[in-house]
Amino acid sequence: MVHILDPLSLPPFHVIIHAGIQAIEEFSRNFNSAVSKEPEKFILLVLDIGDEINEVYIDSLFSGLAYSEKLPEVPFELIEIILLKYPGDNKSYRARYICDIIEKRKDDKWSEAIMSVLKDIALNHKDPEEGKVDVSSSVDKEMKTFDMLSSNSLNCVRGKAASAIAALLWDRSELYVQFKDVVDNLINDINPAVKMATIECLCPIYNIDRDWASPKVICLLKEDYRISGHPESKQFLFLLYSNYKQDVLDVIRRCYYSDDEELITIGAHCLSKMYILYDEFSQEVEDVKNMDEDQAKSIIEMAILYFSKDQYSKKVKSLLRCFFSSDQDLEFPFVRLFYDNRIDLDRDIEFLLEMVQSKLSKRIIHAFISYLEENAMSVIDFSDVIIQMSNNILQRPLDDEDHHYMGIDDEISKLISALYDESLNYEDDNITQQCLDIWDLMFEKRIGSIHRLSRQILER
Repeated sequence: MVHILDPLSLPPFHVIIHAGIQAIEEFSRNFNSAVSKEPEKFILLVLDIGDEINEVYIDSLFSGLAYSEKLPEVPFELIEIILLKYPGDNKSYRARYICDIIEKRKDDKWSEAIMSVLKDIALNHKDPEEGKVDVSSSVDKEMKTFDMLSSNSLNCVRGKAASAIAALLWDRSELYVQFKDVVDNLINDINPAVKMATIECLCPIYNIDRDWASPKVICLLKEDYRISGHPESKQFLFLLYSNYKQDVLDVIRRCYYSDDEELITIGAHCLSKMYILYDEFSQEVEDVKNMDEDQAKSIIEMAILYFSKDQYSKKVKSLLRCFFSSDQDLEFPFVRLFYDNRIDLDRDIEFLLEMVQSKLSKRIIHAFISYLEENAMSVIDFSDVIIQMSNNILQRPLDDEDHHYMGIDDEISKLISALYDESLNYEDDNITQQCLDIWDLMFEKRIGSIHRLSRQILER
């Protein structure tokens, strides 16, 4: 049973509301904050005041409740009472907060009356209006980019309703029957932002009724390939590949060749993964010369995730070798091999030797040294890699500005000095001599700390 506060115990702001001492807008903001701190107390207070309270405060109550950290502590019955007493409308943000509250309390056994409220919001709320957007930017006022489509999907009221329905369906599959037609209506909504939001509903439904959900997802992606940028869409592309192969490949290709940076990244990630798993997109993957830098980096990023998986290692290395001669700045994705500890010396030594002799060598040396230092690894195990990399860099013409790329000469000095010391301990004369040869080359070319140290020794 819900306990209603005694009117005599009401806090001072009750008097303020009726006396009009403070501007409504300003006080409603204070009220919102107070509700967030003590949601149960203020729900009881509003229920006690009844119909006398201004609608502005009702909206503030719902907003404070929706975003309160203490929402999980509020008695479920009390939340139902307040939601049913003050249902949403098309004028305020209340319907949005109702959806948020239901979603955050998704584990509660909501009554049929609350379900009806949610359905009504999903089907009949006017936000978003046809031809209008809720969120825009100075460069995209018409929701043409994926970023603005996503922002509108997350902020429009019917999109919020879709998220709430999705949250309920994950743990209560029996609700699918009563929400199926609602989701179908959202899928066919005139606004693309709402359509994108329905992907969240189709995830739990896919586990309940795969035959119904699968064609719905494909239709959404074919109609607006930007929806493939939704976080949940990527998994659908791979789940539906076997039954909708050509449609899936077309969607990925459209993303990859779009002029939207976020979609290019998503398309390249999917394209790379499809190549590794299913031998798709070989022509695109191998056409490095015609890739832009975003495409190349994203393809490499995905490939590196599979680098340490034995069943894909050979294929991934073949893919990565395509980029060894690229003039693009591909340092960041390649250094993940070291930072993410994906290197196995016994398995990958040949690949490393090839990499350090490529144009990439100057860009990976910092990551390589950090990898050795952080893992306290013996440099003698990487002697072939270190010597090949050092020679490859030092053999370039003296006027090649790459010699001084971010202090690379000092990094080489550090590596060779460490390798020299270890070679003495291991009594490996061959490695010792190769270190000395590189030392001489650096001294001759007047580069690196070895040249400075040698000069200081000679001057003493």
